[in-house]
Amino acid sequence: MENKRAVAAYINYYLNNVTGSIEDIGYFSASADAQQESFTTWERATGLTQSTAENLYPATGDIVVSGSSTVAPISRQMAENFQAAGGYTGNITVESIGTEAGFKKFCVDRSVDVVDASIAIPEVYSAACINAAMSPVTFQIGTDALPLVVSTKNTFVEALTTEQVQRIFTKATTWNEVDQAWPADKIFRFIPGAESGTLDFFIEEVFGTNLYEQPVEVMNEILAANLSAGRMRALEAEKPMATRSQEEIGKILQTEVVKPKVVQTWGLFESIFRRNEVLAEAATLPAGTDLVFKSWLNWNFLTSPQSSNPLQAGINTAIWGSLWVTIIAFLVAVPIGVMAAIYLEEYSDGKGRVNRIIETNINNLAGVPSIIYGMLGLAVFVRFLGEITSGVAFGVTDPATANGRTILSAGLTLGILILPLIIINSREALRAVPRAIREGAYGLGATRWQTTWSHVLPNALPGIMTGIILSVSRAFGETAPLIVVGVSTFIVVRPDSMFSKYTTLPAQIYQWTSRPQPEFQNLAAAAILALLLLLLALNATAILVRNHYAKRV
Repeated sequence: MENKRAVAAYINYYLNNVTGSIEDIGYFSASADAQQESFTTWERATGLTQSTAENLYPATGDIVVSGSSTVAPISRQMAENFQAAGGYTGNITVESIGTEAGFKKFCVDRSVDVVDASIAIPEVYSAACINAAMSPVTFQIGTDALPLVVSTKNTFVEALTTEQVQRIFTKATTWNEVDQAWPADKIFRFIPGAESGTLDFFIEEVFGTNLYEQPVEVMNEILAANLSAGRMRALEAEKPMATRSQEEIGKILQTEVVKPKVVQTWGLFESIFRRNEVLAEAATLPAGTDLVFKSWLNWNFLTSPQSSNPLQAGINTAIWGSLWVTIIAFLVAVPIGVMAAIYLEEYSDGKGRVNRIIETNINNLAGVPSIIYGMLGLAVFVRFLGEITSGVAFGVTDPATANGRTILSAGLTLGILILPLIIINSREALRAVPRAIREGAYGLGATRWQTTWSHVLPNALPGIMTGIILSVSRAFGETAPLIVVGVSTFIVVRPDSMFSKYTTLPAQIYQWTSRPQPEFQNLAAAAILALLLLLLALNATAILVRNHYAKRV
């Protein structure tokens, strides 16, 4: 208004004359306090008062008004009256394109002078205006209502309950579905466009502000109105809708009906320290886009399977796959590794040729790249022993579709990978036990096995546990050998046996980081944090067990 005197004059005329016309058009006048606040806002924005407003005339220049279809009739009337009153030369265009579209034209495109709005200016558009060196001001010109109008040919509808209105705008197709006493005439609905602020008010008033907090009956009606009969039967077959909770049906609505998608993302640093710039950028996105602060690492992320939709993707199947593989590796490597360390340290003299070859190979295997173990697992467990590792030999899988790329093959491969580490660390722990303990046991008549089992091993247990913790942590985070053995990069079914197909958390992270979309990069970052937390939890548990046995000793 400071730079365009015609706009300031038009707004002043509007505020002074709207009360006399608004009720004729079908709206209620604003309260006296609201009107006074509007005048005060106008004076503050223009630097003028009502007594000096005449200085704006004569006013020239075109004025473009755009926005709500609800406010447009009033603005058109005011525009005609303003032009007829004299003192203004130019054209006034009033566009009815929806409130949000009007805000976008004003704050982003800067192609209009005035916005007709049925809602307060959203934060994203306010930030876009500020970013463009504009300070939007608001004037309340009246109060709207939410009327429901039926055709003059409709002689049976006199009043509606909220439940009936919900039914009319969701599931019902004929009037007798709303009330059995009404005829079976087809319902024709006439509503504002999706960008209408009035429609937003209607939805909030009738259905509430949160779709997922609606009664179960309402959500079921929305599903029935938007999904095919076949899809509804499939959902019913998975689990009867009548037995599903409000949260479960809300998730179905999210994935089957709403189907939100990510159009742009900003990092945590930008969201916190460049908030206004982010809001201004969000205002340039297509109409109907919601700006939300999303934490990618949440309970839904931990409990959901993989998905091609980043908003629905989770790491549940990957967590279970990692646990299955790690447990099998643990059960294979720990007993063999500890027993081998006991033999080499307590029974072997280290002088025989065979013993020297074994010790040399163990030390060498500890330094072999993990990808080599993957090639070994592919050759031995996937191909040579494929019938066993796939479960075909036990009759638990179909020979036509089974192969050795299973959890068992992966667990055995990682078990061999960490075996040298467990042996070396266990030997160091056994070697650290004082010689005097062994000699004291022998002096009391104990055998070598009794000495090892009752005296040496309990004292070495904390050190052995430390080696096991480090080895299992490495197995949990390995990716290269599993890729060779045949880990799946996309699987939505949770593994239920050691013969199942699988994926692991590191493999899932690798797959997401290879995707070009930034939202999958965010998912990968969240999965990395989850992996670190799981490793910390596993290590903390193992340390507690180690300390427990250390105290007993």
